Amino acid sequence: MATLLFRSVGKGHSFFSFIKDYCFDERDGIAVNIAGHRLCSLMRKMNVNTAIIEEIEPGDPEISVECIAISSRYGKAIESKSYRIIFVTKSVESLKEVRKLRSRDFLAISTIINFNTPDKGWKSYIYSAIVTLPEIQCEIINYSIPESRWKDIFFYKPLLALLKRFNDRYSTIPLLNNYIHINKKFKCSIRLSEQEVHQFQIIGTYFCQQNAITSVCAHASLCASINTMAFREENDIFPEDINKIVSLDHVNSKIGPGRMGLTTDEIELVLKKYGYSTILRDFSLDPDYDYKDFVYRHIESKCPVFLVFSTRGGLHIVPVLGHTLNTDMWKPEAESLYLNGGSGILNYKSSSAWVDHFIIHDDNFGMYFCLPIDALKQGIPPISGLEVKCAIAVIPEGVTTPSWEAEKASAIVTQSYLKHMIDSGFRLDEWSHRIASSPRPVVHRTMLLSKDAYAISLDDADFMGNRFSETEKNVLLSDLPPFFWLSEISLPDLYLANRTKVIDFYYGTEYAPSTRDEEMNDRWLQIRFPHALLKQNIKASTAQERLLAFPMSIKSHYPLFEFERLAPSLDW
Repeated sequence: MATLLFRSVGKGHSFFSFIKDYCFDERDGIAVNIAGHRLCSLMRKMNVNTAIIEEIEPGDPEISVECIAISSRYGKAIESKSYRIIFVTKSVESLKEVRKLRSRDFLAISTIINFNTPDKGWKSYIYSAIVTLPEIQCEIINYSIPESRWKDIFFYKPLLALLKRFNDRYSTIPLLNNYIHINKKFKCSIRLSEQEVHQFQIIGTYFCQQNAITSVCAHASLCASINTMAFREENDIFPEDINKIVSLDHVNSKIGPGRMGLTTDEIELVLKKYGYSTILRDFSLDPDYDYKDFVYRHIESKCPVFLVFSTRGGLHIVPVLGHTLNTDMWKPEAESLYLNGGSGILNYKSSSAWVDHFIIHDDNFGMYFCLPIDALKQGIPPISGLEVKCAIAVIPEGVTTPSWEAEKASAIVTQSYLKHMIDSGFRLDEWSHRIASSPRPVVHRTMLLSKDAYAISLDDADFMGNRFSETEKNVLLSDLPPFFWLSEISLPDLYLANRTKVIDFYYGTEYAPSTRDEEMNDRWLQIRFPHALLKQNIKASTAQERLLAFPMSIKSHYPLFEFERLAPSLDW
């Protein structure tokens, strides 16, 4: 086993010199490995102090298959040199100090492979990396401030909750407008000796680079997404696992002239092999469909999305793992008022209208980059520049109904129903009346949820402190399928300031796509209004039996659904 090397990389120590020692394709004065520099820059932002380095042999179980594949591609043994690099926030100089490190001291664990090509010399790439979610390192100058005073200083409750968890000089705060929905808790370790392993955990995402010899950007995107899915407990997958599925052996079938990457069919084949279904949207066939709406609804559902766009050299693919959100955005409401006056029965805005960036991994540049939503163009004829071509959402098996249909149905059904109630002389509750008569666009936030995940959200209280009874929870959940589309309907001020909703609209997932209103009207499952739940039984023999109403204790606007119950800043 190789000896661990401890290097100080805190402020005053150059990362440019550091990268040159471990990425052999770096040249004097030229930063070649952009992703490596990005990783180090993130570490600097998060107040890194030490890098723990281990040189690993080509026969190491983590990289042996990859090294064999590279040699197969060239038809002879290829010289390589690889390193495992772990970044920590503490100053560490010995194994004794490593044993004292806690999980929150670890920022990233990465493996870098260098191989010497016969034609172009050394090539370096990040074969694998697990990187903590981006966070702000803050120094608590006086952490003995009485709790009664904390509310005066840290008035943002999630911030207060996070700071109270720690009792030393330094603490971390997730970036407040970054919502990285695709993340998980990775189990990691450092081997200190043949007999001793120090284990730790990193809450973050997986990243890897293509080497353009045995893997391309599609491999990097698949590995990053599949390995980061929170509910996946199996071992990580690597590019050679993908090549085996699509029958790339680098001898008879190889990446090169005439085959620059994986097809969408092959991407779907790989995902199916690991138990996932997909929904593909080709924006070149439907340029009026805003790509950000498709991407956002699935990201909100914790379903990663592969985004394919054109470049000067062809096509590139990146995984989308999250988004940023600007609650002070002018455009969503202004364009409704100035362009159409806010009229019409479908006067609504998808919550994606307030998204200003998608958070992506780009294997050419690195992890956790913010892609401005207007950086990718749409249109026919093709527009010069970076043009979005298609997107592939990774979804649970059995889901066939698209998100756009569920959201459109939520607007058609709820607004028509409310209008009918008003025309019939029925007196609506205060908040339903505001939704029905709002001159401003109503906000619809649509996501794919499991019944179990939704059940957890029923423990909240509405704005007036009312809660669901156990009987009401049972009624809400009893007829829901394992997965369904949920559209949360709110007013702009409630959504952006209070993070609350007025109406929940539940829609089926097992139907083929449809644009017909009458079919959409048969596919909704139930609607929860303040005071009442309306259920639909399409198998009923009479119209009177088709709709069933149940009284509810919730009388006001109610908190938005959150996956991340313990870390509010990770979820919107």
